[in-house]
Amino acid sequence: MHQQTKYAIVSGAGKGIGSAITRTLAANGYTVIACARTRTDLESLQQEYSNVIPFTADLSTAHGVESLVHYIKQYCGIPQVVVNNLGVFAVDGILNTNVDILEQQMQVNFWSTYRLTMPFVQSMAERGSGHIINICSIASIESVPYASSYSISKHAQLGFSRVLQSDLKDKGVFVTSVIPGNVDTPSWDGSGADRSNFIKPKQIADLVLAEIAAKRSNEVIIRNA
Repeated sequence: MHQQTKYAIVSGAGKGIGSAITRTLAANGYTVIACARTRTDLESLQQEYSNVIPFTADLSTAHGVESLVHYIKQYCGIPQVVVNNLGVFAVDGILNTNVDILEQQMQVNFWSTYRLTMPFVQSMAERGSGHIINICSIASIESVPYASSYSISKHAQLGFSRVLQSDLKDKGVFVTSVIPGNVDTPSWDGSGADRSNFIKPKQIADLVLAEIAAKRSNEVIIRNA
């Protein structure tokens, strides 16, 4: 560990938004601990950038997050940036959903964010620096049709982000909530959706880099064209 090295953590780094953020941060001087469930999804990132450190874990579980947090603290101590990008989408309506779907959505979309952030918040505040980036969704501020559990979990994620922003505002720790509409990621493969006006992952990655550079807390809504 070198004192001048900038360390960033990216969850859900294997594909889509997380992959784009990892590449952008690595290209701009960060050593990135990139986490995904599947090792092969991280191999191309490591081949492109020697400053990408792959870590395989299932962050939908408390044990998976604990293993990542332990590794981070051993490897670099307290990172400068934590990017909570892990997310999963489920189709359901409030009248036909069940508790298992909601629990799964909460585990991935909310609890992974909470569990990966909280072990570092106190130390960031004591150090007087740090930036937490939460990749939320338009479903964090609107109810998305046929996605009630997803909307609930994403509202919870944004609520947590807002509490962090409020409580850390005088601590030198910044919190950015990125709130995009539909993003052109592999999760849409096979859906038949017209993705011509979808947000590109690189747009979000560039936004994340700009927010970190600006050293500010913010909520950024990005709607489809």
